Amino acid sequence: MFAHRPWPDEIRPYMEWFVHLADILGRGQDPEVLEVVDREIDIIIEQDLQTYRIIDLEDFGNALADGRISTQDADRLLKATQTFLDDYLHGGGKFPPEIVKEWLDVPLRPERMEP
Repeated sequence: MFAHRPWPDEIRPYMEWFVHLADILGRGQDPEVLEVVDREIDIIIEQDLQTYRIIDLEDFGNALADGRISTQDADRLLKATQTFLDDYLHGGGKFPPEIVKEWLDVPLRPERMEP
């Protein structure tokens, strides 16, 4: 899951991307009913689209320790995180994924965004 959000500073809004590692699961018979399960690992990508931080690893560790995430899921999620980093951030110039690039041209209205 991606969010493109402004962080205002004294000169201009500072834009960064917030990437949530999540599972999206179908629920019931309706293909339009989905459940989004946050998997605790988040990546913040700075305005330069190359500098990033991985956050909430303590939440991931807690979820693993208390059984909310199985060891098999932990393996899958860590591999997915590494694949995302390798595919879109290491080496530069590949982020954001093509499917979300069109959102960069949409004018943002910070006054409509919740803090």
